[in-house]
Amino acid sequence: MFKGRIFKYLNYPLLFVTFALVGIGIIFISSASYQITLETNAQINYASKQIVWVVVAFIAFLTIILYGYDRIVNLSYPIYFMNIALLILVLALGSERYGAQRWLQFGGFLLQPSEFAKISIILVLARHISLNVGSYRSFMFILRPMVLTFIPMILILRQPDLGTSLVFIPILFSMIFVAGAMLKQLITLMSVGVLAMPIFWFLLKDYQKNRIRVFWDPNLDPTGLGYQAIQSKIAIGSGGLLGKGWLHGTQNQLNFLPKRHTDFIFSVIGEEWGFFGVMCVLILFLVLVLAGIYVASKSKDVYGKLVATGISIMLLCHVVINIGMTIGLMPITGLPLLFLSYGGSSMLTAIISIALLQSIWIKRRYDY
Repeated sequence: MFKGRIFKYLNYPLLFVTFALVGIGIIFISSASYQITLETNAQINYASKQIVWVVVAFIAFLTIILYGYDRIVNLSYPIYFMNIALLILVLALGSERYGAQRWLQFGGFLLQPSEFAKISIILVLARHISLNVGSYRSFMFILRPMVLTFIPMILILRQPDLGTSLVFIPILFSMIFVAGAMLKQLITLMSVGVLAMPIFWFLLKDYQKNRIRVFWDPNLDPTGLGYQAIQSKIAIGSGGLLGKGWLHGTQNQLNFLPKRHTDFIFSVIGEEWGFFGVMCVLILFLVLVLAGIYVASKSKDVYGKLVATGISIMLLCHVVINIGMTIGLMPITGLPLLFLSYGGSSMLTAIISIALLQSIWIKRRYDY
């Protein structure tokens, strides 16, 4: 039977929101990198590069839609161990930037395996938990997924990449909770985690500790670690109700705001589109997360329910952590805003996530 028929069953509101966020991202990457483009005589054009990554990502989207999420979940262990191998390779041979070793370079392209690790852990947890869902009252039901999760977490922390590693914990907890883990088990684990926080503090790098200190008071180092947070809040606050207009943000165009085309793209949106623009972006993300939860609730199998739950929580964590750090409610951790921030690996991760949600949605009405 011709598989092209499956596109009739796509979740089109989810697809529309995805296209809208990707489009907004390209618009503001263009604005955020406008001065860089002028200074390099268009030798560096991040918006054009992002469009290339979007095309690659949508090829991956079509591949996943046609292949089916259930077949991909069956390959979850090979995908997981391949990603572990890439994370180890990053520590051995990775490209270092901004004081972190997170990328593998292939010709002129940089790949960040820690981004794909979020997808691989969702897939492997869905596979493992669904095969053991009847034993949810045993301690091993929680222990094994914890081991699967902590292996990539530790490797990512070694890069170091605190922001990405933090996303793994809510993904793990949400998936085992949906699978049937008892609330008292989760509360016990969270209590152990809270008690272990002093130990975790001593495992942090000095610059990570200083970022947390500066989070409480950016004026402790206003020209150093606190500079980014201060400039981000100035940019968002100065946008007012309607913003200063595209390409007219002063913190953006006068180069006061670093990393504005990547982790701090939300600050550019706040400055140039103002409160109404920010609310539009937040509503789009809210619809995206709620759509993911709805797909999970309508899934016809445990695989789909768990994968959709993990993806929904991953998307929510990115939004909360990234936007939280741009407005001073969370420490700066270097986590991108999916769909909007510049980056090929993060774009691939975001679109693959949507493809999996779409495949789960299609499967409930069209078995292929």
